[in-house]
Amino acid sequence: ALFSPVQWQTLLWAITFALFLSMALFAAALVPWFSRLSEKAAFPLSFFFALLDTVAFANGLLVWLLVPLAIVFSRPQLAWRKRGLWLGLWVLGGVVVLTLYFHNFNNTVNAAYAYGQGAENTLAHSAQYALAHPGKFVLFVATALGGNLCRGLPVENMAAATGIGLLCLGLGAVAVARLAGTYRRDGGTQLAAGLPWLLLCGFSVGTAVMLALGRMWIGAGLPQAITARYTTHAVFLTASLPVLLVVAGRRWIPRPAIVGTAALAGLLALQSIQWCYGARMMEVWRNSRYADLALTRFCGLLPDGQAFGVTAGDGPFGCQVARDLNRLGLLDPPLLPDRRLANLKVSERTLPSRLAAFTAWETEANGKPSVSGYSVLSSGRPVDLILFTQEVGGEEEIVAIFPPAVTTNSPIPAPRRDYEFTRLRRPDKPVACAWSGHPYPIREILPDQPIRAYAYDAEHNKVFRIPDERADGPPVLRPRNR
Repeated sequence: ALFSPVQWQTLLWAITFALFLSMALFAAALVPWFSRLSEKAAFPLSFFFALLDTVAFANGLLVWLLVPLAIVFSRPQLAWRKRGLWLGLWVLGGVVVLTLYFHNFNNTVNAAYAYGQGAENTLAHSAQYALAHPGKFVLFVATALGGNLCRGLPVENMAAATGIGLLCLGLGAVAVARLAGTYRRDGGTQLAAGLPWLLLCGFSVGTAVMLALGRMWIGAGLPQAITARYTTHAVFLTASLPVLLVVAGRRWIPRPAIVGTAALAGLLALQSIQWCYGARMMEVWRNSRYADLALTRFCGLLPDGQAFGVTAGDGPFGCQVARDLNRLGLLDPPLLPDRRLANLKVSERTLPSRLAAFTAWETEANGKPSVSGYSVLSSGRPVDLILFTQEVGGEEEIVAIFPPAVTTNSPIPAPRRDYEFTRLRRPDKPVACAWSGHPYPIREILPDQPIRAYAYDAEHNKVFRIPDERADGPPVLRPRNR
């Protein structure tokens, strides 16, 4: 669960490394209390990891609420007076740390990177929104907790995530009630056995609550709860809940070892589905990077102040940024120096018509060209960029490009679903990877010159001729979602 590619954003984006860090530090803060270390050794070690967790990520604050349960209940043989002493020291230290943490607690991040917020106490209005919408709040929390197990199932992702999350919350509540009921009978022995798993579950639930507080007010709705980087928060719950249920149900579950093994097998089967789905998502991300690379190479052919559909310099992939990096010699491969097709490695091989075809180039009433066709590389990977060329002065020049961001063989944003890829189902029949739309002009189109289409493979920096089937070829294929 921890390394499942379903959480591809957490695995690939450097900034999200802190999610794993906060989880590791929380677990490290728990370990001393469930080890053979004396209380005098366990307390400072646990407190040290709690300090690190506090500054690792926002959910690290949960360590101050959950570790006290370990101090009180992890060692049932310890006298209550000593438990109270260590608990009091923990509370005192936590009050000092949290007071310093929340002193003058305002959002100092630039509003452009903080959902439009300025220097304000974001926690206050986030909590107010949650209190005003308790039903949505509970559903958001449940959906976030089921987000890492909901992909690839025969039901819609959002429904699966919410259902799995509510089931986990219900089973967790049953386990807590069962452990609490055994406390008087055995003096807390069974509770101590299930406590580490219970606290790990609590960390996931607490993080989902914080996530709901921080994201609900934006108005993105439940789909944001299953964003790839947020699925990491539910990993502790996924891994710990089956063990917690077995520990809590020793006396009333028939043959708990067999039941536990069956539950583990079911969880592994569900995880295998997530791994297959996540691997596909990693492929989407990989191909998206190549598509960005292909488009970036053409930024030098645009006048300063222009970009492909965005303001120049907008974000790290803005055209102006690319030009600046190219001047410093930091782009590999560099920006194209001019429009000549010879700047690229042109393959002598034309893609077969079962994989690609240029089916239409039409001029609309407003003068804009409209193109359509389909294309996929021989490897099965989607084409990164469609190039349109004409012969100018004896040389073939690129006159327009069609970026994959507007084709259906690129990630398809769909409400309540993940990005998806369309692919060729059978090698002898084009059923996917169709594209249509308005290309970006690189220079003026010559009306008396034929137009050719090429498929650009940014991974190998090579272009392939696309068969021209506009005259007698098959009808124009429409973009197809599946």
